[in-house]
Amino acid sequence: MKIRSFHLVAALVTLAAPGCASSTSGAGASQQASQASQHRGSPDRISQEELATIDVQNALQAVQRLRPSFLQNRGGASSSITQGPQDVVVYVDQTKMGGPSTLSQIPITDVKEIQHLSGTDATQRYGTGHGSGVIIVIRK
Repeated sequence: MKIRSFHLVAALVTLAAPGCASSTSGAGASQQASQASQHRGSPDRISQEELATIDVQNALQAVQRLRPSFLQNRGGASSSITQGPQDVVVYVDQTKMGGPSTLSQIPITDVKEIQHLSGTDATQRYGTGHGSGVIIVIRK
């Protein structure tokens, strides 16, 4: 009986060992993916370091290259028939500048960081009229 139990335990250990080895490599793979996403940065922020890795002339080109999702209209359907879809609103150093096209007027050499706020967060911070979100440019 003891020999049979020993064989059962040995068989279970043998079967479990490869599972442990694969979970270690799985952890390594997720660690590598985590490091890659850290290199890219936050999905809602473009850092100065990340901006330095691309060759663009202005903030609009940087956003188009690195985070085109910042420019997508995410607002829901308008409750007013006369009001069309809203554009993302751009703020530069906490001053409202206008729509996404104003980013083309900001030289990339002047930019320290670019952030994106969702429509909900933007409405809470800046009030109504920000349903598609906000792009915040922080200058050097």
